[in-house]
Amino acid sequence: MNNINAQSRIKAISSLSTTKNLAATGERLGAVAVTPQAADFAKYARACNSAEHGNNNSLLMLNNTLEIAQVAKRIKDQIEAELPKNASRSKIKKAIVKFIVSQFEKTQQNNEISKTNRQLHKTAGFEGSPLYLFLLDELVALDKLDVLGLPDDFKYHDEPFFVYYQSKLVENLNRFRVNKNFRHESLTRMKMAKEIGQRLLDNSPAGTALRVIQSDGSYLFNFKITGPYSYPDLLLFCQMLARNKGVATVPYPTGLVRFSLGGYTSASKEGLKVLGAELEDAFFDLHPVLEPICRHACRFGEQRA
Repeated sequence: MNNINAQSRIKAISSLSTTKNLAATGERLGAVAVTPQAADFAKYARACNSAEHGNNNSLLMLNNTLEIAQVAKRIKDQIEAELPKNASRSKIKKAIVKFIVSQFEKTQQNNEISKTNRQLHKTAGFEGSPLYLFLLDELVALDKLDVLGLPDDFKYHDEPFFVYYQSKLVENLNRFRVNKNFRHESLTRMKMAKEIGQRLLDNSPAGTALRVIQSDGSYLFNFKITGPYSYPDLLLFCQMLARNKGVATVPYPTGLVRFSLGGYTSASKEGLKVLGAELEDAFFDLHPVLEPICRHACRFGEQRA
């Protein structure tokens, strides 16, 4: 790549994909970046993914979802920075109203800039979004407390209400931050998979030719066969696992077996319990089959020698 004379002849393709469950209509969104030498691939990708596929709606909804996540973080940071811990209800209400008005003004300003530059612009975004409706509901709830004439420091769950409410407001705003939520859930799933995988290896006999390989993917967990093995046998095993257990794995000729932890599962305790049971079932099925594969490969190699 450092040879400038060779760069014009390099054929490179890179894919940029998004998380499936943000894709609204169910289509997987993404983009393909190619060098001029790989223009044929770009042409093929366009032919397979025309505008009629309905991906445009998914892209719009994905963009709005991510944009609202950024807005939720801004108001959360603003509330934490500007409001003291003993902020009254009236100060909290003013902060919410101020933020809503500022978002309207920002949207209008961006639209005017887009018109001036003759670019496509969004006439909405924050207004009408789930976050906007949530903030309006919060204002209504605070107004109801004013009608009751309750003081700001009345006790709720054994603490002053304004302290309780401010912490709950921040907690509820974090629900809109999909990036934060995805990171937390992916780390939870990965930690669970590593614990189950390590328990499998700890209970294995000495000399087991199997270990866990770290992955850059948020939802990808890998086992690696470290001894001799037969790739056709490994491929047959993975097919059996998918057919009989409903667990799809990806085997590689290098002896890697990849599990994806990104299937739809409720983030509740019950959902994670089910996911853990499925992982344990799949991992413990993996071990007694891979060991014979390794032994078979050793005998085959000895016979060939």
